[in-house]
Amino acid sequence: ADSRGFLTFYNFVFFICRENGQKNI
Repeated sequence: ADSRGFLTFYNFVFFICRENGQKNI
């Protein structure tokens, strides 16, 4: 039910994916 926590986690994972160079999304 914590939207802010979820968005923060999603943004963190997305950032890591970009750092790794994985453009699968």
